[in-house]
Amino acid sequence: MRLLCVLEGHEHEVKSVAWSPDGMFLATSSRDKTAWVWECDAESLAVADVECMAVLVGHAQDVKCAKWRPGTSDLMTSSYDNSVRFWPFDSEEEDWPLDMQMPLSPDAHASTVWSLDFEPLGYGASGAVTKSSRFVSCDGDGKIVLWNEDGEADGDAGDALEKEAKWKVVARIDTPHDRCVYSLSWAPCTKKMSTATIASAGGDDRICVYKESGSPGSNRFVLTHDQPKAHASDVNCVQFNPSNPCELASAGDDLCIKVWLMA
Repeated sequence: MRLLCVLEGHEHEVKSVAWSPDGMFLATSSRDKTAWVWECDAESLAVADVECMAVLVGHAQDVKCAKWRPGTSDLMTSSYDNSVRFWPFDSEEEDWPLDMQMPLSPDAHASTVWSLDFEPLGYGASGAVTKSSRFVSCDGDGKIVLWNEDGEADGDAGDALEKEAKWKVVARIDTPHDRCVYSLSWAPCTKKMSTATIASAGGDDRICVYKESGSPGSNRFVLTHDQPKAHASDVNCVQFNPSNPCELASAGDDLCIKVWLMA
């Protein structure tokens, strides 16, 4: 590997990095209570001249996770302050204005929100790409919350500041986790796995998988796989293979990385 550049600016530990869907931006989150967005296009990286596009200030504690909404430049963050925030991109200003940030329901979580993941883009019956309008978040109490976008606020169609996505809690997924849930992964939609599928991993050393029951968009997820003692200690991360969602990788405090096949 060859180092392209080093990005500096955060005043405390950096907890997460995430590329935007188009690969133009990199989001970073930190214990300094902020998330930063960097312009990381090929030209900037080639000359090691990466510019910070935005410093997102709003959380009261560590920002544990930052994730991009698929197909967009909108960002979602989760924090030690028990909250989730949505940062919509203003395409006219090419910015994430602080006055557009949206704190989501403060009652959704009562402890650290460790991670979140969006439903990947899918394909409708006509073959058209469908919008990513749901995401899941997890916390230190072992809870998993499912959110859904609830349309846009009324306003002048030409004024981006008046058109704000609304997110609401639509379900709490029943899970056997009895300690912190540290990581979530929403499987890509493919011919092998057309049913919405989510994996979770936590401090109780287990990995769980849930599938949506009933029709698509029912928001009813049921446990289909429960793997206790998946690692000898905390399971810190879990991730579906984007090209084969029947495969799942996990990483734990036991120094092990494991790859699983769902039968």
